[in-house]
Parts: sequence; C-alpha cells; structure tokens
Amino acid sequence: MKKGKRRAAQTGEGMLAQEATRGAAFAMAVTLALLLLFSALLAKGKAPAALLDDFVLLSVLLGCSCGAYRCAGKQQGGVVTAGVVTALAYIALLLLCTLFFRSEGGGPQMIVREMIASVAGGCFGGVLRLHKKTQKSRLRKR
Repeated sequence: MKKGKRRAAQTGEGMLAQEATRGAAFAMAVTLALLLLFSALLAKGKAPAALLDDFVLLSVLLGCSCGAYRCAGKQQGGVVTAGVVTALAYIALLLLCTLFFRSEGGGPQMIVREMIASVAGGCFGGVLRLHKKTQKSRLRKR
C-alpha cells in the first residue's frame, strides 16, 4: 500500500462524501422536525400564516447547519469544505424530494431560496466547528 493511501486510511480522510451524505440525511430529518413544529404553531394560530415561507427557509437553514456541524465534526481538517459538501448533498436530496413530493408551493423562486439557505447553513455549520481546540497551546507552557 502506498504511503498516501495508508495515511488516508489511518486518519479517516477520503470519507467526506460518505459523511456528507449522512450529514445531509440528518439535516433533512432536522428540517422535517422543524417544519412539523412550525406547522403546529400555524395550525394553532400562534403564528401568522404570512410567515410560512420564512418558516420554511428558517427550517432549511437550521437543518443544514446541524447536518454540516455533524459532518464537520467527523473530519480532521477542512471543516468549511465539509459544510459546503454537506450543503450540496442536501441540495441534491432537496431537489429529489421536490421532484417526487411537492405538488405546489412557492415555485422556482422558493426552490432557489432554499438552495441559498442550505449553502449558507452548510457554511455556518462548518464554521461552528472551525475553532474546536483539542490540545493545549504550546505557547502557554509557562
């Protein structure tokens, strides 16, 4: 086995696509849970119906942030890249679900807004893992 492949196998690198897919599935589950919560608020009359699109975008943003945070935690480095790749996998799932399940709704403008919200959420989730310190600083040995 070559040295590069051995190092990748030991450190877990090269698993970005697999972790991004798992993160996107987790993000979709969080998004659906948030949509259920917001729909319950709308059904009970606690929130105005005019905020429906905003609730959908907020659910997508928070769901994709959670998925990217989970994926970035599994990576050794490149957490922002992991967040963006998770957002891209989420967009693929979103388009697939839209193709099969959405009969009407906001139309193409809403889908583009959801894509933008998922990329923003993926970047945000990756950045949340950016300053995760696991070691003490070598400069503070005094």
